[in-house]
Amino acid sequence: MAVHHRGRSLGSARHRHLVLISPTAGRRRTGLTADQKAWLSSRLESEIAAKQAVTHLTLGQALASPKVLTLSLIYFGFVGALYGMQFWLPQIVKAFGFSNAQTGFVTAVPICFGTVCDDPVGAAFGCHARNA
Repeated sequence: MAVHHRGRSLGSARHRHLVLISPTAGRRRTGLTADQKAWLSSRLESEIAAKQAVTHLTLGQALASPKVLTLSLIYFGFVGALYGMQFWLPQIVKAFGFSNAQTGFVTAVPICFGTVCDDPVGAAFGCHARNA
């Protein structure tokens, strides 16, 4: 079975595994055309350069990263809203004059709505991710 990348044949699937094991195996492969060998060599060299260009952060640098701080703030907002709804919504509903049973049913509505919508929304986003 031939392996294709952007319309170019890279040889058999067996050859692809050789490239994964030994980066120089693709350059010595006789079944490839000169154009394919050049493409494969440039691709391997760019991957090696990208791997060497990666920097490693210390724990302090990672925690002070703007991306980490932004995502932490977003997570804190979600968790704060969740706990606020779970802990204080029954007290707010009870202040409207509902009985204990009525308060339980009214405060269960958002949780039931989330439970019912969880599967269809998750499935829709999963299909969207697979189709992208």
